[in-house]
Amino acid sequence: MGLKRIAISTFVSVFALCSMNTVVFAENSYDYKIYDQEEQTLANMENAEKIGGVTISNVISYDVRHWGESNDKIYYDVDVEKGAYIYSDSDNTQFMVAISNSFYDLESEHNVMTTDKGYTCPLYHYDIGDRSITAFPSTKNSNGTWSEGLTWQLNFTDVGYTSIRVDIEDESYYYSFSEREKPAEKTPLILENTDKTTVPGDTSSNDSINEADHNEIDVASMNSYENIKEIDDLPETALAIPTSSKVYVDGKEVQFEAYNINGSNYFKLRDVAYAMNGTSKQFDVRWNSGISILSMTSKGSSKGVVEVIPNQVYTVVGGELKSGDGRTKKGSKMYSPVFVGENSARMAGYNIDGNNFLRLRDIGKLFNFYVGWDNNSVIINSGSEYNG
Repeated sequence: MGLKRIAISTFVSVFALCSMNTVVFAENSYDYKIYDQEEQTLANMENAEKIGGVTISNVISYDVRHWGESNDKIYYDVDVEKGAYIYSDSDNTQFMVAISNSFYDLESEHNVMTTDKGYTCPLYHYDIGDRSITAFPSTKNSNGTWSEGLTWQLNFTDVGYTSIRVDIEDESYYYSFSEREKPAEKTPLILENTDKTTVPGDTSSNDSINEADHNEIDVASMNSYENIKEIDDLPETALAIPTSSKVYVDGKEVQFEAYNINGSNYFKLRDVAYAMNGTSKQFDVRWNSGISILSMTSKGSSKGVVEVIPNQVYTVVGGELKSGDGRTKKGSKMYSPVFVGENSARMAGYNIDGNNFLRLRDIGKLFNFYVGWDNNSVIINSGSEYNG
């Protein structure tokens, strides 16, 4: 998923012609048809996923991102096909969209529109239809929320993206939905063993690599709510203690500069790529200056990103597998994700002496290779799947 917007826009448009002192909510005049959600709506929910608090159909991909003055809030950045549905299977649900398409207005419930309430001022009247949304409500509760079955369809007629807040009981979820065409079916990436580079210290031939082996890049699990929350809970700074354990890659000992931070091992991504070269899980690492990470604050903003290219021979830049000085250091938490094509993958990392170190098990999870512990040694095996 590309970096298209953070969906936290400042409200500048003809809406500014309406005085904030004259804002009132008005019942819109739509005659909504209440129908059997289970048989009709859910029947159309292809490629449906439960993301946050709602089920979303026609999902292409999604990321969990941050917004807010302190980058302390999350939202789900979801790419869907035109006509996708969002559906709540919970009681006491409310969907809302702001005329400014702003998370800040949604947070304050300022200038918002719901299924049956529009926005009216002396000059204009708006409702959710003006944001290319069709509502199929269920039964309204006495407290003004909807019972199980509230559904919106996102048509993207005149808008490129739509920011929506979903309230379920006392929990609020924020979403930024963008229209995207379903990608054409692709042939799985197959490793073509054209390079004969061996893992450092390995004198065996690479001719035995099965051409059916290929990288199964797992961006989705890296961007799961649970993984993002775990990463966000990591301390801003931490002691980085040099890893004293031996490290074996496909049975061969390899010397890394690695650190143990709060019980987890952290490695340089380029070092891992160098060591995995010639295996079925090889990948290249590049710096892409054409992508920027934007944030509402200076924290987390950056020019350029690290990009990995699966199934590519690693390009040596020099300095790989350089030994450390054996001293305990201070690590500062990383915020920039790693990019795999157009998709960003959030990974736990710390900057140590100007170098970025990523959690080894996150690298293994992303590229689906085994990371384990045996006889006080770190084990990396490209021929086995990630063990969770």
